[in-house]
Amino acid sequence: DDLDAALAAHGISPQDLSIELTESAGMQGQGLVLAAIRERGVRVAIDDFGTGHSSLARLRDLDVDLVKLDRSFVAALPGPRARSLISAFGAIAEALDLSTVAEGIETPEQRDWLRAAGVRSGQGYLFGRPMSGEQLAQWAQPPLTPAAP
Repeated sequence: DDLDAALAAHGISPQDLSIELTESAGMQGQGLVLAAIRERGVRVAIDDFGTGHSSLARLRDLDVDLVKLDRSFVAALPGPRARSLISAFGAIAEALDLSTVAEGIETPEQRDWLRAAGVRSGQGYLFGRPMSGEQLAQWAQPPLTPAAP
């Protein structure tokens, strides 16, 4: 009920909201809560995937839509072990029909390698630095279209 009220109060469509859980967050017995959130159309994500002690168990036990690969794996690119782990991560996510996001992308080479490995979304300084709400609103403004002479 609180979630529905907050969505309505702020005029947000449930499909436009994702709730992120850190992999290490205590989620004992929270499966029903997550199911109720997802039933409303809100996406649920596991953040910092790969840093906890039970990564695969979390994927088995939690009904989520999205997994965010921790930046430590991206930072290790183009190392062969990092590449192998990211490829395996991509295969697991695909088999479970999960969307993937790579965190900490800082170079075009990392972006290109992740794309080739099947990771479709990313975050990091390559795309933009953290900014205030005011800066974001300005950044999101469409560029001016030149007037015809």
